[in-house]
Amino acid sequence: MNLTAQYHLIINASKRDVSEVLFQLKEVLIETEAIFKLLSNKRIIMFLSFKLENAEIKYFNLKCKCLAVIKCLTKIK
Repeated sequence: MNLTAQYHLIINASKRDVSEVLFQLKEVLIETEAIFKLLSNKRIIMFLSFKLENAEIKYFNLKCKCLAVIKCLTKIK
């Protein structure tokens, strides 16, 4: 794993579940602007998905995405 390359997290939140993809852009330094053509040079690190609990189903989409980021970072830790 290259710690000087960029990491990205793509999140998709629906009404019942959340899915995420954590990937790294190979040979793209942190200070480089990530543009669409660079996405072909990615290294998938992990896929995550989880169903929302009954209370979480009531969350707005943005809150679900924030929850997804927290769960992803907790899983990586």
